[in-house]
Amino acid sequence: SSSSSSSTRTRMAILCSSGAAGLLAIWELGTGLARADGEGGRAAQLVEDDAVETSELVVIGGGIVGASVALHAARCQRDQGRPVDVVLLEKQHVGSGATGMSAGTIWSGGDGRPQNFAEYLCNETVQILKEIQGISDGLSGRHRVANGDDQEAEAAFLDCELVQSGALTIALSEAERQRVHGQYKSLISRGYEAKYLPDASSVKAYEPNLSTKVVAALVTPKSGHCNPKLTAEALADLAGASGAQIREEEAVLGVFR
Repeated sequence: SSSSSSSTRTRMAILCSSGAAGLLAIWELGTGLARADGEGGRAAQLVEDDAVETSELVVIGGGIVGASVALHAARCQRDQGRPVDVVLLEKQHVGSGATGMSAGTIWSGGDGRPQNFAEYLCNETVQILKEIQGISDGLSGRHRVANGDDQEAEAAFLDCELVQSGALTIALSEAERQRVHGQYKSLISRGYEAKYLPDASSVKAYEPNLSTKVVAALVTPKSGHCNPKLTAEALADLAGASGAQIREEEAVLGVFR
């Protein structure tokens, strides 16, 4: 949505932060805003009209979601032949909030036929992470490793530490065994990679450190984990390479509908 108001020139903002993802709002930025008293108060009164910066899309929050939104929005604008006009604002550093505290666990069954949106997102996540690790040319990102002109160092620069180590879904009762077996049959029927461990002995042979209370398990060998902070930084760097502005240590003073 757009605004013709002279005091609110930024046309749209997406708030990407814990508990408020997806809020569409009008946003006022910059030195022309005065912070209101009290935490979380409606901050902001415009002091100088010409101090307000403008952007078609403002992404508030430099976590993994915000960085991804900035990247894909910039690519979308570019692919449509439009000028890239995306700004990401992060009050600290990219990946320094909830993203940096995440375990980074990723479920994946490989290249199967998803039956719900969650499965589709999991599959796409793995592909995006592989893409990140495969791109290494033509970037001058903020997080480049030392000796970034070296080809080996450049490759490490975009390493999000994706490891497809596999994952277990365990059963601790007969009812859970039946549920896990049903999940296994569903995955196999849709072309996913999975293995069923039907009893305690097969589970123990696969993973000796599991509790003896585990009576069965489902193995998804394509599952794994990544480093969420490195992933957010890589997404932000790719967004910057696509024309987006990535601004760290720049807090938002007010968000308005």
